[in-house]
Amino acid sequence: MPRDVARLRFLSNQLLIRLPGLIKIVRCLRNGVETEANMVRVNHLIEQLKELQDDTAESGMLHRVQVVKTSEAEDIEFVPVSFEFKDVLELEAAVLYWKSHMFLGNLQLKLSELSQSKIDTTQEILDVMERMGCNIMMAHQYAKARPQHTHSRGMVAMGTAWMSVWALWDHIPELKGIDRGRWRSWTLQKFNEAIKVWHIQACDQDMNQTSDLFAGGPLVGFLVRAYALA
Repeated sequence: MPRDVARLRFLSNQLLIRLPGLIKIVRCLRNGVETEANMVRVNHLIEQLKELQDDTAESGMLHRVQVVKTSEAEDIEFVPVSFEFKDVLELEAAVLYWKSHMFLGNLQLKLSELSQSKIDTTQEILDVMERMGCNIMMAHQYAKARPQHTHSRGMVAMGTAWMSVWALWDHIPELKGIDRGRWRSWTLQKFNEAIKVWHIQACDQDMNQTSDLFAGGPLVGFLVRAYALA
């Protein structure tokens, strides 16, 4: 495994291990439990998690990725070109890295809303989320081309990745001249492609509830039912 891929996987695993703790604190804050201890903990944890980003490793990995024309006619308007990874290991490492930072960015923006004051880095966070969201979308074609079964590698990585993309549309009204309503419809379609191997499908409400869950919202929705998280 290339060193940069191993680095991205390590950072992502560290972030995903610690994100549930941040989500739990944000849920407390959203429920009105605004203790000084919670505020100190959440600010300290966010500063730690922001360090789990390595642009050099990400760039090194992306330099080996080919960019090809998107083949599915229904996808071309949204993603004219797609990534062709060297192998599934690089796909998994990249998608894991992007989606974990998408979830972190969304939590930061939710905290900004709770404080009723825009943080200085709001646009910076949105820029990163937009870039990583586009990268996830460009990874879908390669993942879809892999063998599809319950424990197959490729599309398995894409389910929660598309959920992280869904959260992006809460913060931007349009992208590439396409309004958020059409982006949401297309994102839902791609998400359902990613999870159809488990014989379940989602609707807009499912996506909204699950996206909000990852931002400290109520423990409700189809993901809770599927994994008995409540």
